[in-house]
Amino acid sequence: MAKFYDEKSVIAPIRKIAKGGRDLRVAVAFWGADGAKTLSLKGARNGRIICNLESGACNPKEIRKLRRASKKFKMKSHPRLHAKIYWSPQAAVIGSSNVSANGLVVGAAEAKGWREANLWVDQADLLCDVGKRFNDLWKEAKPITDQGLKDAGIKWKERAKETKILSIENKTLLKAFVEDPAAFRDQKIFLAMYDEDVSEEAAAAERKWKSLKSTERFADGLVVKSSGMAAYEDWRKMPAGAWLIDCSYMDQKRPRYEGIFRVWEGGVVKLSESNVQFAYRTRSVLVGSRSFRLSDDEKRAIEEHGKRLFRATRRRPGLLLELEAVARICGLSRNAASRRR
Repeated sequence: MAKFYDEKSVIAPIRKIAKGGRDLRVAVAFWGADGAKTLSLKGARNGRIICNLESGACNPKEIRKLRRASKKFKMKSHPRLHAKIYWSPQAAVIGSSNVSANGLVVGAAEAKGWREANLWVDQADLLCDVGKRFNDLWKEAKPITDQGLKDAGIKWKERAKETKILSIENKTLLKAFVEDPAAFRDQKIFLAMYDEDVSEEAAAAERKWKSLKSTERFADGLVVKSSGMAAYEDWRKMPAGAWLIDCSYMDQKRPRYEGIFRVWEGGVVKLSESNVQFAYRTRSVLVGSRSFRLSDDEKRAIEEHGKRLFRATRRRPGLLLELEAVARICGLSRNAASRRR
């Protein structure tokens, strides 16, 4: 007999397969929080589980918990696993549902997850074929190690950040930040306002550096043109790779937005009477796979609130104003030094 189940109805048959089962075989790539509890896997007498820790989409905390909580299961990881198999000698469920909130809907909070399709089978010949497929995957899979779990934890966190960024609807920098500040928490993005030009020595150092090569490559692969480079003199030490919203305040009647720059990763250049850091003009701020520019309205807001923003930068030890403060002063928050020197 074959029977169809969606993401909501599939939990019951999987629990039925697991209950009291001997030789339970689960090959599911991605596991989310409390997945084993949702499926009542503890009801099985023994079995084997294959996941895909290397993917970055498998929660290592859940795998650790399952390893600690139950000695019934042997566990492995397969770096190319994408299958979803729940198998016992009596029946199997094959489909698209991972052991995650998106794949298994148990409440209203998860109802916005993926739409799934799963098939229950209990014909002897099909069960035999599915069981053999699992065994082939088991032979290819590798034992789960503590180092493997540690590496998976790093990938899991990076994927979570990227997922947050991808979910943001706004395409402009300040509005995107206001929509989800947590997605920008670890990003180095600042407002840099200055009211003096650099010294002749710093300007000469800038010209010399531009002449050495036509482009510069950052560690994350971003390539920029040296012709768009600028010198920032005596700003203490700006974070390498930081993004700067550059704004001139030399005409204090009306500040002027100059563009987005990125701080060179080569560190501080020492001159005879000062220190200089270089930064390169870019079209936008890159966060994960997304790029964000300032809209014309956001640029105007920065210029209109220039006096308050400038005063705020002078109160910062490094003269750089955090994105949160910029959004708040410009009236966009939900809670509504020189590049010169």
